[in-house]
Amino acid sequence: MMLSFANFNQSILTMRKYYADGMTDKRVIVGFAFLIVLVIVGPFGTYEQLTLSERFVYWTVLMMGIGLFMAIFISAAVESPSLSKMSIYFKLAIGSGLAAIPGTAVLIFVKRVFEMDGADSLNPALLAVQIAAVGWLYGLVEHLDWRKPHTDTVAPSRPMPEAITTRFHARLDHDTGHNIISLSMQDHYVEVTTDTGRQMILMRMSDALAELDALPGLRIHRSHWIATAHLDALHREGGKPHARLSDGRSLPISKPNVTAVSDILDQRENNS
Repeated sequence: MMLSFANFNQSILTMRKYYADGMTDKRVIVGFAFLIVLVIVGPFGTYEQLTLSERFVYWTVLMMGIGLFMAIFISAAVESPSLSKMSIYFKLAIGSGLAAIPGTAVLIFVKRVFEMDGADSLNPALLAVQIAAVGWLYGLVEHLDWRKPHTDTVAPSRPMPEAITTRFHARLDHDTGHNIISLSMQDHYVEVTTDTGRQMILMRMSDALAELDALPGLRIHRSHWIATAHLDALHREGGKPHARLSDGRSLPISKPNVTAVSDILDQRENNS
């Protein structure tokens, strides 16, 4: 209904990059610090029932297991075109609520493995609500920029895309449509998003862009290209620059390309 298989698969691929680049990200430092606090303090009876080393394993497994589901489902909800018109708060609620289902299973399983007191009398529904609430807060920290809430650069008006046909358009299925919004690299495939659908095409991103040379656009990231006609705003998510597109999605912008995106929006504003 809300989270398509294609979007879920995209989130899995995003998570692969997330963990590949995560060692340099401040979220890892914060997460590790939080883990150490949990190990030392030992909340929820873990201090009395587990040794120091057992607490370290216990909380590491829980944070990695539940955190993985939260990151995947929340990312899928935030990036889902089906939810593009909903507020970020509602998207986070959907993502964290779905992630709480497998997250609850992980928590119960780990408690039973460690033979914690009361592991067989836990209330799964109550645990799911608690995990979803924590996940929602995690989503707020991850996807909202609390430092600069009013720094979005928004185009005052977006012109209608021109009817341009390129060599690349011949590769698109009829149901996909030809009004291209963005291209995203997914392993050996290029995911094409239009105003009516999505399609995966087996080819290199560089070859796809070469065939799209007549369509005004910008490669904003190593993995993403956008049609400038569908660029709506420059904003920040989790403290990082993103391009908001006409279909409601947000794609990351690498630092060297922020100026180019800003220039496009400034030029549009000056011409309006």
